[in-house]
Amino acid sequence: RCSDATEKQTQNGDDERDGDLKDRRRAKSLAECPDRAAKRVQFADTLGLDLEDVVHFSAAEDPRVPPKALNRLQSYPPDPGRQSPTVARLVPTFAVPAEPRDMPSLLRDRRVALERVAVSGFDVTGTVRTLKGDTVREEVGVRYTFNAWRTCVDAQAARVADGAGRFTFTLCAPPYLERGSSVQFAVFYRTDQGDFWDNNMGQNYVLRLDYA
Repeated sequence: RCSDATEKQTQNGDDERDGDLKDRRRAKSLAECPDRAAKRVQFADTLGLDLEDVVHFSAAEDPRVPPKALNRLQSYPPDPGRQSPTVARLVPTFAVPAEPRDMPSLLRDRRVALERVAVSGFDVTGTVRTLKGDTVREEVGVRYTFNAWRTCVDAQAARVADGAGRFTFTLCAPPYLERGSSVQFAVFYRTDQGDFWDNNMGQNYVLRLDYA
């Protein structure tokens, strides 16, 4: 039939136009790939450049070592009779620990007392005992110096969970102490009733720098 053929041709034409329109829309929605610039490798010798840089140093440009560091290095003369190098360490100049029977009387007099000290190289650890009264605020620590009290540092102590009023502390002395130096410290106990100190009967606890 002519009418049926005409309708089919018209429908086919519409389908082709719809397909072309969809293809054009899809083509427009695709991202365009930018043109990548070609990479070029150039060598220094082909450009007439030097292949290496030579830097000349003069004696005036040698690094300057501080005199203090030189004196410290020169203070360690070689000793043919020693098999091992000289090692610096801190050595207590006081007797610790106190006798256990003396601790109650010390606490009654001072409310705080140094119980034990252990030294390993430049690390100092120890324990402190306190006599707690009717107080809410408690702060226990150690005040120490390594330059004869020109400056000082407070190290807080931590409570030991034994119910005996015992605290532990750690001091870290600098390893660059000069020969003849020392570390001095005193123990403090701050409460609502005031501040209490154990400073070794006014002489402070002293750790002397020694060489083994």
